[in-house]
Amino acid sequence: MTIEEVKRLYGELPQAAALLTTLEKESVKHLFLKGLLASSSSMLFASIANRLKETVLFVLDDEEQAGYFYNDLKQILGEQRVLYFPSSYKRAVKYGQRDSANEILRTEVLARLGAGDLFVITYPQALAELVVSKTRLDDRLIKLKTGNSCELSCEYPFRIDFFGDEIDTIRTFEVETQLSKDKKVEIDIVPELAQIQTDKVPFLDFLPSDTLLVMKEFSYVHDSIEQIYKEGFSSQAMAERLEGATEIEQEQIRRQMEKDNNLVTATRFTESAASFKRIEFGNRPTGTPQATIEFHIQPQPLFHKNFDLLVQAFEDFMLKGYRLYVFADSKKQTERLKDIFADMDAPQAKSIVFEPVDHTLHEGFVDDDLKVCYFTDHQIFDRY
Repeated sequence: MTIEEVKRLYGELPQAAALLTTLEKESVKHLFLKGLLASSSSMLFASIANRLKETVLFVLDDEEQAGYFYNDLKQILGEQRVLYFPSSYKRAVKYGQRDSANEILRTEVLARLGAGDLFVITYPQALAELVVSKTRLDDRLIKLKTGNSCELSCEYPFRIDFFGDEIDTIRTFEVETQLSKDKKVEIDIVPELAQIQTDKVPFLDFLPSDTLLVMKEFSYVHDSIEQIYKEGFSSQAMAERLEGATEIEQEQIRRQMEKDNNLVTATRFTESAASFKRIEFGNRPTGTPQATIEFHIQPQPLFHKNFDLLVQAFEDFMLKGYRLYVFADSKKQTERLKDIFADMDAPQAKSIVFEPVDHTLHEGFVDDDLKVCYFTDHQIFDRY
């Protein structure tokens, strides 16, 4: 079975229809999804993705959770719609060590926002940083399209062929081999934004007005952003950055590391968030939501490679009428599991029936409403 078929199956969940109906109500600004555990949250939103026309911002508690959530959605939906918005810094913001790869990912998100129904995944440390305003970004954005005229005044990270002053073709290419790959009709050239120190705004101010905010607990995100602002940039990080720099460079570094020019206050974050519709799906909501939708989810049991225990659990679920699915990136893994059952002495092992799925998720779960078990091979075999 493909992950696409599993997604359609999960879209039949009554709570999925209830969520879509509730989101259409103007009176509901705050919604709580009670009982979502493990990867059920990513599966739920993937299952209704085609019916959500707005941008959705998912705020996970930390970088690790955001990474797992991002990979879950990317496995189910593909890469085009799912974007990752990380922090600009390698460690905590206060250490001031920038990560150029993360800055590129942030810039990509800023450039693509407003272009359609995107799923953007982030975490408090990334939201704590101010971003360049949309006006400033648009002023510096260069759009290239085949057939348009353009002066030959810059080098671009694409292979662009001109016929006179007219753009003839735009192609991506492999840096090592210099061989062309994909042909493009139009590209956006986005400037390096890290050095811009004026006209900055909270990331939420950059979002389309109909964006849906989804997070585990709003108060946790608020408190995390407040703590990051209080810590600012440490004196040790400042000293390390200033060492060996010229007087002009030192002044530039100080401006780059002034928290008022770079970080969002918790108050400002709350003010920005107030204009958006918000969903929470953690242990408890912040405040009193206007609507609550309850799910009945169990996390995948721990087996620790005890296959007698696994067979017993599978048999119990089958007797209750549950359908069993095992997610794995490799077909060999699900074949290996079938072989293990076939070689076991226990007679009930021979009668176990499960459907292999061609992708995996971070954490398996059991949905008692849909009567399905979504188990992952890496949890069964203790390969985390």
